[in-house]
Amino acid sequence: MGAPTDLLPASWAEAVRLVDALEPLMGEPIDGSAELLDALTGHGAPSAQAVPGPPGWALQRLSTTVGQALTRRWMGRERADALGVGGAGFDRLVPLVRPLSIAAGATTATGVLGSDERVARLQIAMLGGFLDRIGGASSHLAPADVA
Repeated sequence: MGAPTDLLPASWAEAVRLVDALEPLMGEPIDGSAELLDALTGHGAPSAQAVPGPPGWALQRLSTTVGQALTRRWMGRERADALGVGGAGFDRLVPLVRPLSIAAGATTATGVLGSDERVARLQIAMLGGFLDRIGGASSHLAPADVA
């Protein structure tokens, strides 16, 4: 995400070691921390807002939940719970995102599920139903309220 290559960890093990080393330095949350995290992670990717209708809503909910799950995984469950970061349970799924994306793309490319439009409608319906069942992402603070 824009970091100079020479500053990136050389391996997964080194990345984990660096993140673990940061844990004791994080300290206690300060006033406004929960609201800031909600503003940063509670509303999905801005690009999702450009897609009209139900597909855009589903995309925004998905990007919000994924962003919150990544945040939870980075900061740890206890701290994330204390700050009200959503995405609980999804942080366990973060390592599966890449293989599942590749598998979904390969399956779609075969055409066995029908047209791209049909596959997209199925995925949106499944995602919407899934997020409804688990409570989906928070929407406490709209981006417009922060600006």
